[in-house]
Amino acid sequence: MTNSSNGYQGGGVGLKDEYAPQERGAEGYGLVKNGKKSADDAKSQGWSGGKLTVIICVPLIFLLMGLGDEWFSVSKKQIQGYMVNVSSLTFKNMSSWQKYAKIVLFLPGGFFVTWFGGGNMMAIAQTTVALGIVVQFFDVTPESFGSGLLWGRIITGVGKACMMGATEATLYTWMSKDQRPFAKGMLLGAGGISQMTTSFLYPAVIGRLEPYNLYGGVAVAAGVGCMAAVMTWFIHCSYGLSPPGLKGKKRMGFTEAFSCTMNWMLSHPKAMIHLTMFWLITAFTEACWGAPKVEYQSLFVGWNPLAQDMFGKVHKFIQGMSAPFIGYFFGKYLPFDRLYLLPLSGLFMGGAWGAIYMQWGLELEQFSRTVVLLVYIIFLGLGYNIFCVIVFPKSADLTPKELHAIVIPMSMIIGHSAQNVILDVFMGPNMKAADAAYKAQGIRGKYGDSLDDYNPNLKIFALTGLISAVIAMVFLSCARPSLEDEPKELKKKENDQPLLSNA
Repeated sequence: MTNSSNGYQGGGVGLKDEYAPQERGAEGYGLVKNGKKSADDAKSQGWSGGKLTVIICVPLIFLLMGLGDEWFSVSKKQIQGYMVNVSSLTFKNMSSWQKYAKIVLFLPGGFFVTWFGGGNMMAIAQTTVALGIVVQFFDVTPESFGSGLLWGRIITGVGKACMMGATEATLYTWMSKDQRPFAKGMLLGAGGISQMTTSFLYPAVIGRLEPYNLYGGVAVAAGVGCMAAVMTWFIHCSYGLSPPGLKGKKRMGFTEAFSCTMNWMLSHPKAMIHLTMFWLITAFTEACWGAPKVEYQSLFVGWNPLAQDMFGKVHKFIQGMSAPFIGYFFGKYLPFDRLYLLPLSGLFMGGAWGAIYMQWGLELEQFSRTVVLLVYIIFLGLGYNIFCVIVFPKSADLTPKELHAIVIPMSMIIGHSAQNVILDVFMGPNMKAADAAYKAQGIRGKYGDSLDDYNPNLKIFALTGLISAVIAMVFLSCARPSLEDEPKELKKKENDQPLLSNA
């Protein structure tokens, strides 16, 4: 039994997992009146050769991107140990400014998919990421203040924004509603593998103790980035990744496409209540998960666990490797509406950060302390996976395929904007204050040298997770209107052409 066959009662309104069966047009947006799937819809639920190619190649391309770019996030200690003029605030900006570049480019990047195709955009994006890593490579000197690293991170942010918009818009447009959680899980799995690989690769090359071979490590990253770009172009040219039906569709300019999306939103107020609640949950969950990215490694290593190299990205590996299985199970076998699990996401993540803040288990001997820390990390990853496989596909589930290239990037913009609010409003000042405190005491130290430095930020991470859970519970209990009388398809123009081509 799939999710669409399960009823829901919330706030006095009955609902069958978003849109109920109703008559749709020839475009195959949904189910026919008698409740049986149309031939087109039944076909969309299967796994064609094109879908299998896409579900393998797109995550592979995403994996290749991470192998080069993620050198930075596992090398905080080495960067500041080798490039002694890089302050904690500058290091924070290398993360937040890259996110600003993503925020600016997510929407145009998703839109470009409708014009150039997903494969072209992924290849261009991968090339841009490689260029950004090369720029970083030329700035790696002991006397540098990190301006080249900063600009290189911004360039990789541009590439990653286009890549993320292209991969998600392409996958969600190829896949049916029940296949999208698995597709998102595959992307997360690819990211987890790449980031776990980098947590071993770059510390081994750069070194774990001074003197650091940072120059060699970034040279490896630049080589990997260039190789990834070449492989992505090869995959694109060999297979082609654009969804079927793209040719011959009317394509619109960005302004007209954005206007079309706004008009759809205004004419679908009930769907917008759903989307608004999902976007609020996205903001607080991404703030809880993504904002701490800059300090995951140093925080976990500060607990002095066994196999410390693993803890640079073990949270991403656990989360990523479990995501495809969770996504597949949620999409195919869960015997009730998967939205019921949504509050667990914030509770798991907020609870895990709260336990780390309280330092529960820190006093244990090293093996037991490592096990306890892994449990916290598993809850972080599981909480984020529940959010990803439930909430991320909802932008696609609630809107017509023609709008995916606009609406999906909107969700990404909201998530990354929330991360930057936490980074710049809370984490940045806390980092700066810790650096100033060390300097005032005449101690040669920087933020993160003591576990207590993290406490102000850990409280914020825990709070954002718990707020996400509260919003989810409010949504499920009293703010979830039925969509049965609000068909999601776009109106057609007089010539019966779609208002926007498939992404």
